[in-house]
Amino acid sequence: MTSLFLTLGSPALADRGSQLRDRQLLRRIAATETTAVLALVGDARAAASVAALEEDGVRAEAAVFRAADPWTLAAPRSWPIAGRSYLSTDAIARLRAMVQALRPDVVQVEHSLLLPYVAALPQGHGARTVISLHNLGSRQYETMSRGARSVAARAGHALKARLLGRMEATWIPRYDAAVVVSDFERTLLRRAVPGVDVTVVPNGIDTKACRPLDPEPTCEMLFVGNLAYEPNVDGILRFCDEVLPLVTRERPDVRLTIAGPEPPAIVRDLARRPGVTVTGRVPDLDPLYRRARVCLAPLRSGGGTRIKILEAMAFGRPVVSTRFGCEGLVVQDGRDLLVAESSAEFAAAIGRLLADESLWHSVRTRARDFVERCHDWDVCVEPLLALHRRLAA
Repeated sequence: MTSLFLTLGSPALADRGSQLRDRQLLRRIAATETTAVLALVGDARAAASVAALEEDGVRAEAAVFRAADPWTLAAPRSWPIAGRSYLSTDAIARLRAMVQALRPDVVQVEHSLLLPYVAALPQGHGARTVISLHNLGSRQYETMSRGARSVAARAGHALKARLLGRMEATWIPRYDAAVVVSDFERTLLRRAVPGVDVTVVPNGIDTKACRPLDPEPTCEMLFVGNLAYEPNVDGILRFCDEVLPLVTRERPDVRLTIAGPEPPAIVRDLARRPGVTVTGRVPDLDPLYRRARVCLAPLRSGGGTRIKILEAMAFGRPVVSTRFGCEGLVVQDGRDLLVAESSAEFAAAIGRLLADESLWHSVRTRARDFVERCHDWDVCVEPLLALHRRLAA
């Protein structure tokens, strides 16, 4: 059996949740299927990185796209506005060539932004098609609109939500099946696109590589995330403005580390505050998790499920999250993590974990058990392999 994937970004870089998901699933699929990838990337560095996928037994190619204004980009009229920034004539040509050379049983497209590429497949290709939705883009931007800090940003996100919703409703039915990351998003998708064949393939973590770390006598909080992603920026800014002062009032010795690629200036400026460190991209997160006492997920917008939460759980580090932040994960407040909504509740939850050794160990142990049972990548890949077998049959 042969499968061909079209990804947004290089899975080999794996420094964002979506690319990490792609890499981990591809590695496991390649163990049972002949697997190839065409990565749609933004620069030469990312294009060169895809060669590393060969180590996993994946045939890999890359096509560079140049992000453009979707309103002015010369594009086929049938190509929806919401996806035009990712239209690449090179990618179309390479995709067609790979389909003709490999004759795949399944072609899987990652991300709703690449939905229109199903129309670029050569006539008579004979493959079954899957769209893998790392999140529902329309809902992602709708939540970002609600939390936007300016009228202009609110209007822009609302417009993008409508355009993505229209594209999803029109283009998802052109695929044979869809993949989502949670039961919650399966319900949302079936409501938006009735009759769609949906399979849940959860986000996961490599529990063999991420082992529980021994406790350290620190008073450090850790936030990890892609800092080029607006919901992460919004979440950590709100935390530092509204929650951190409440925490430090009770615990002046507390420290906060913010880690992740491409922090904008407004995030880098947080390092001017007492006790706050902004690292940017780090090659190895283990030392940061080792020092962390509490991990944070103060998100109020976005989509999908947060690999950062699963990663912290795998390392045996308790998480405090908003209800939105842990949306889609079947977790219980007070058992697997602590859930808090208001700034006061969030600060109080952090304070409990810093002060109560018994609670800290209980949450850490149950969190680790949860990811081992439900979110190890070896478990998560099984529904996807079953879907491919069913479609090919």
